[in-house]
Amino acid sequence: MILLIFIAKHLYKKSKIYCRVNELYLNFIYRISLIESNQCDFAIIEESEKILEDYFLERGLHISSWYGNIEKNKFYDKLDKLNKGYHYKALLNKYDKKYPSFLIWEIYHVWFGIDFKERDKVLDLGGACSLFSFFLAMHGISVVAIDKNKILVDEANKIAKVLNLPYYAECADVEDYINGCDQKFDVITSICVFEHLDQEKRKRIIQNLHKILTNDG
Repeated sequence: MILLIFIAKHLYKKSKIYCRVNELYLNFIYRISLIESNQCDFAIIEESEKILEDYFLERGLHISSWYGNIEKNKFYDKLDKLNKGYHYKALLNKYDKKYPSFLIWEIYHVWFGIDFKERDKVLDLGGACSLFSFFLAMHGISVVAIDKNKILVDEANKIAKVLNLPYYAECADVEDYINGCDQKFDVITSICVFEHLDQEKRKRIIQNLHKILTNDG
């Protein structure tokens, strides 16, 4: 009994330390991102709000949240508070609950960091039904999104059909899809997916990506 109490206390202390370290790390990333975003054009924030309002919410269409779910989830609500920590500033005030600033930073950095061109063909790994993948499609970029979550895949294809977007989602394991793929893509993107994969699987996927990229992809 004494041993069990000691272990429980030890684990509790470790969890508190982890939460504090995680909070400090996220606050650091937030401050860096805020400095960078203050130096850039905020048009991407306005565009994200317009996309959410005009194309999705008014039509009753639901894209996935920052945590990759469509329906509300109490677990993610608690995790959301932990991730935001202190000094958090919402960028999409009306939609911050579902699309926090972390998501907008990601879209901003990828969108401005890659020289996307209209009619590019993009493979998005693990991002079916996400704001980012639809953001690309709304700029005339052809998107193929691969995801293991069938609910997200079905919803993504339904939305793409309603909005007539160059977007197709397929339910598949990322590695299996790459190994069996006979297409070539100009750009391959993946946001907040690889850290959830086994290290060896991650290596295999990265080593094979060049096989499905165009010569200048």
